[in-house]
Amino acid sequence: MAFMLLNTALFMSCFYISGRTAVFQGTILTVLSVVGELAANHVFRLGIDTNNVLAVSAAQSMIFTISGKSLYLIGIMILSHLFRKDNKYTYIYSLLLLAIPMITVVMLILIVKLSSSTYLQFTMCILCTLTEIIVFVINQNIIAQNFEIENLKLQLEKNEKNFEDYMMLKHLEHDMDEHLDALYSLIDRDNTQAKDYIRSIKSEKQKLTNIIDYTDNAMINIVLSKKMSECSEKGIKFSLDPVLSELKFFEGMDAVTIFSNLINNAIESCENSSEKKIYMKIYTVNKNFVVIKTENSSDKKPLVIDGKLKTHKSNERLHGMGINNIKQALKKYNGTLSWSYDEQMKRFCIMITIQHINKKTDV
Repeated sequence: MAFMLLNTALFMSCFYISGRTAVFQGTILTVLSVVGELAANHVFRLGIDTNNVLAVSAAQSMIFTISGKSLYLIGIMILSHLFRKDNKYTYIYSLLLLAIPMITVVMLILIVKLSSSTYLQFTMCILCTLTEIIVFVINQNIIAQNFEIENLKLQLEKNEKNFEDYMMLKHLEHDMDEHLDALYSLIDRDNTQAKDYIRSIKSEKQKLTNIIDYTDNAMINIVLSKKMSECSEKGIKFSLDPVLSELKFFEGMDAVTIFSNLINNAIESCENSSEKKIYMKIYTVNKNFVVIKTENSSDKKPLVIDGKLKTHKSNERLHGMGINNIKQALKKYNGTLSWSYDEQMKRFCIMITIQHINKKTDV
């Protein structure tokens, strides 16, 4: 019972999961531990029961502990392998946790044999315990770093694809005057060649998957057009008010980071809600501030830990970085981000405010 309660408390305090899930996982670990010890007692015929538990020898106790906990760890690894999703790092680096307890057991056996000093044995127990805690912390940090690297790779892949579309559009726009001059010359001489030339230009433009000019920023237009199409495929109504603000000051990659993460979070929320609506409005206040406001349906109240928004997905480390990415991108523009949630309307709102930038940037 103490083992189960301790694990449940650790799950709730360190991994930010619900009480029900923590109790379930704590119970699973307790069952694995009990099964491992019962199996060890039976396989090695140790004869340990409630009547003679205080009279067991040191050898029996050591065999019981090592074999029981080994079976317990094997059970955890099997369950983890069966129920794992897309992350390989947890299981590779967590093998470190198998080596340290084994080393600890060996150390304790040597100390017991070499010295009868209770003080030395107690000191070694404390040191071994601290070592296991330190290794656990290091292991968790390694896992966290690999989660972040994986997330950055995924984000970079998306950014590169959007940037390719953006550069294609830029080249097409840059060469448009030359294309028009060539067309004028062809029309005067050969209409057939002129038609072929127009078809080739249209073919290049169609590769951009019907980009609509919602704003004066080509990169934002690419993101908005793609997300509009994605929402349509998923049955989500995406409404965007006419944009009157100047958004040329956003650099290409910053535009992708801010707008793609904003809309991705909204899409994720709508997919898990009965009502599926996204509303975006971009406007200027007092000619000094650009405001980007996004509202979306959200049946679940936002999860807030230490004042920070967290994802409702099970893989929190990998999928909870969208808001942080937006905040990082906004630092360049002295922008701020705030959010609110209307429990009655079941609506989540994010508002970004940026002081108007007069700097002319070629985007």
